[in-house]
Amino acid sequence: MKNGLIILCSLIILSCNSQEKKGVQRISQTDFQKVYQKGSLQLLDVRTAEEIAQGTIEGAVFADIYQDNFLEKVSEKLNKNKPVYVYCKAGGRSLRAAKLMVKKGFATVYSVDDGYDGWKKK
Repeated sequence: MKNGLIILCSLIILSCNSQEKKGVQRISQTDFQKVYQKGSLQLLDVRTAEEIAQGTIEGAVFADIYQDNFLEKVSEKLNKNKPVYVYCKAGGRSLRAAKLMVKKGFATVYSVDDGYDGWKKK
């Protein structure tokens, strides 16, 4: 009986640890680049058109966080039930965007630390 309880508790702990965390998560450039290299991710660039003209990360969807229809655009273009990786120039706006997106019903949103500037340096 005791062994069965230990096995059950172990399975519950493993199950909880393997599930993706919900809400806003911060992700380092190093970890983001590992995920990006695996491919097939939802990537959102929240910079302005002027900033985007200076370069982008391939595969990103664009929605300027300063636009009034930001959340509408994001909701139309991205799946709320799949993780979304958000970046801006340096990391501040992406964190703000991630928080707004979670309030709008996105399950898991990662804010990429150091944004596009960090991407260019790596």
